[in-house]
Amino acid sequence: AVAADAAGDPPPGPVDAAPSVAITSPASGSTVAGTVTVSGSSSDDHGVTSVEVLAGTTSIGTTTPAADGSWSVSWATTSWPDGGVTLTARATDTVGHVTTSSGIPVTVSHPVASTVMHVGGLTGLAVTSDGALWAQVIRIGGRNRYYYMNWLWWVREFMDWCVGGAGFSRGRRDPDDLRLGDVVDYWTVIGMEPERHLTLHFGMKAPGSGILEFVLRPLTHGHTEITITAYWHPRGVWGLLYWYTLVPAHLFIFRGWTRAIVRRAQAAS
Repeated sequence: AVAADAAGDPPPGPVDAAPSVAITSPASGSTVAGTVTVSGSSSDDHGVTSVEVLAGTTSIGTTTPAADGSWSVSWATTSWPDGGVTLTARATDTVGHVTTSSGIPVTVSHPVASTVMHVGGLTGLAVTSDGALWAQVIRIGGRNRYYYMNWLWWVREFMDWCVGGAGFSRGRRDPDDLRLGDVVDYWTVIGMEPERHLTLHFGMKAPGSGILEFVLRPLTHGHTEITITAYWHPRGVWGLLYWYTLVPAHLFIFRGWTRAIVRRAQAAS
């Protein structure tokens, strides 16, 4: 039997709740540069069909959440002007209900210079898969060290330690796996898209803020190009002097570093 009201109509069914959505990375108040992974969580009693991420009022991407409700969108901040902006996420469920998350204020701060080396053009080496190259990129640091000129890395770490920095704070959560927010020695993972890009924030003492980015691009005939870029936002004149003094070292290290990563990927695959 079906219950009915005085007019003979059946009672209304349960009201479908609106979805919930939240941004978990980047953190509120953080400074971003390069390619940033905006990620978060969502849930709904019938399922979330899509999550759209907005910077201010501009959409920067739409994605479908995973089965557990997690989601992520890559944001190329290089096309965004310097300054503050608020990130929000807009979730839509299966019946069309929409919920907008709380805002996450961040500051976009572009570097004044960068050093870029393209390993494909320098070495011409082939990699059997993007995964083989990516596996070497995400293993840097900790006991694995940096594959190339480790004594130079040690010198820079020692200099940082002498002024009370984190230069000798070595280690990582897992030697073979990375997640957003992981700390690798004095680097913090602030952006990641598996087999495509990895963005690390520099944690040593220096007159400015630094970002290190690895970008993988599949080519034809089984080749993959890897680009390593160092972004630097100087703090005053000393920050500019610091950066331009190290440009020759970056050129030297990045040239050998990209080749070392490719050689390791070739050997492993």
